[in-house]
Amino acid sequence: MRIVHYNNVDFNIDANGDITRRGTWHVMLDDGAVVDTEWVDLREQTTLWAGSIGDDWRLPDADSQSYTEDPEYIISGITFKPLARYMYEVSYVGHKKHLTAEIIGGISETVNSSGERSKSAAWMVHADSLAGWLPQIGAVLAWAGNDFLCENIQLQERADNEWEVKINAKDMSVMMIGNPTFSRTNSHESVRKAKWRVGIDAYDDFIAVNGINSDASSWAGSAYYVSDIQVSPHGKIAYYVSLEARYVETRLLSVKHSEAFNGYDDDGKINKVIIWTGRWRVHRDNLLDFENRVGESAEDWTIPGAIITKVDPIRVTDLIYEVSMEAREPKDSGASALEFNMDNRSNLGRRVDIICKEVDYILSAGDCGWYKNTQGQYEEIPEWDAQKLCPFVTTAPLPSEMIDANLKCVFVSKTTFLRGRSKAHVRMNLDWSRTPRIVTSVAGVMGSWQKQSFDTNEVFDNEGKRWTKIIRSYMHTPADQQWNSNYGGHK
Repeated sequence: MRIVHYNNVDFNIDANGDITRRGTWHVMLDDGAVVDTEWVDLREQTTLWAGSIGDDWRLPDADSQSYTEDPEYIISGITFKPLARYMYEVSYVGHKKHLTAEIIGGISETVNSSGERSKSAAWMVHADSLAGWLPQIGAVLAWAGNDFLCENIQLQERADNEWEVKINAKDMSVMMIGNPTFSRTNSHESVRKAKWRVGIDAYDDFIAVNGINSDASSWAGSAYYVSDIQVSPHGKIAYYVSLEARYVETRLLSVKHSEAFNGYDDDGKINKVIIWTGRWRVHRDNLLDFENRVGESAEDWTIPGAIITKVDPIRVTDLIYEVSMEAREPKDSGASALEFNMDNRSNLGRRVDIICKEVDYILSAGDCGWYKNTQGQYEEIPEWDAQKLCPFVTTAPLPSEMIDANLKCVFVSKTTFLRGRSKAHVRMNLDWSRTPRIVTSVAGVMGSWQKQSFDTNEVFDNEGKRWTKIIRSYMHTPADQQWNSNYGGHK
């Protein structure tokens, strides 16, 4: 079998700079062969000689009857054409062997309606170099830009052992997707929502800056604060972060007006209790505006003359509070009644009444460490035990001038209320009576106080519930004295 290269190597350079080679060889029976019998085997011999797709390019030698393999180019197509019974024309098509990936065409870019940018490009790369060249999902792609990350890869294998690789890159710089939405709830709350695309490397910083209760004025407007965060992954390269923000300036949400039956007056007419209830949405920094408001005018949200009777702040979040305020007309609020009735029996469980008065305390001669002799004169009691016989702490007899003197003491009555009947609290009163009679503090005043007595009776509050009224009395020592806890009269 004889082989002859026909003409020279034909080549073509396309618009992308890719070079395509074409070469034609004639494969013939040897001179002197018996054509009529040997031509049958020529096809098989030619096929074996021609090789396969993916082989190195056959560069003809100077004699045009042999060739040298060129590893920089690869055979991508082979055609066979019989020119005679003793001759085949074998044509090769080849291109550069892409041991180094080579881009095919240019880079395409798209921008969607939300402003997201994507770029894509295609490469040719030989199988021998494919594994080491492919980028990882999420890798920065310099050919697209520093903010563009590899989003997906499409690979298509060709018969010549080359691969066509298409890579999509997406801009993963922090970006709001579209525009914020706005809604208003049935509680008249203003809510804005927006969605961000955040690259995986920027995610932690983004969440730290946009945490719950953080200022959202940069995208939602003044007085909006982040109230909810929703996160979903975008493959391995990014997250979509949805933020909700609520308007949190002091704002009146609603005012409710109610009337309640309150019996009949002396003329048989119906008494009504009219109550207004207002609800405000309040930033925590403005809670002070709602403190100490009980008794103030509520005319700006009710009717002239109404006053605030109750303030009730409720925490909604760390940032947001809802404050409810009740208001009534003075005739329904109980304020006028208090001017004449000091025994208001609302909220007895928290009520503590303190009454003070000045009383005389008189010491006997024995209390002071003296006795009167037959001549009517006072003398010190021999071996007088001050620790047991004197009501005050002392180591020597008291001055005789204190005998039968009216020593001024402060006497305090402390009244508290416990729920239920008096018999339910006998044990507590018994314990009070048995414990030491000298205490160090009464009504928040430090000093030397002596328990005097207690009394109880049953009362009903404004709602008709039964309470036990407990009155306990204490007396402070006169002058700078201290009560003696060892004195028998105190135990």
